[in-house]
Amino acid sequence: MTTPLVRIVDDDADARSSSSFFLSMMGLEIKEYESAQRFLDEDDMNRPGCIILDVRMPDMTGMELQVKLNQKNCRLPIIFLPSLVVDSGFIH
Repeated sequence: MTTPLVRIVDDDADARSSSSFFLSMMGLEIKEYESAQRFLDEDDMNRPGCIILDVRMPDMTGMELQVKLNQKNCRLPIIFLPSLVVDSGFIH
């Protein structure tokens, strides 16, 4: 039986690293991707698991990646994470 894989897709290296560390401490197998395109190019979407997906990324957003995954008939569950942008002391 194939071990489920948690895929983390986030352009923020610190966010990827902290999520990966936390989830690996729970005994989960993790794969990190720095962009949606890298995920599409490299991931085996037939392997069971889930995707933790940043909503705001350059080039291809999390929502745009979800559309592409639907077109590929990929049924991996997705957990969307919002990005917090700090600008002049305000969080957007």
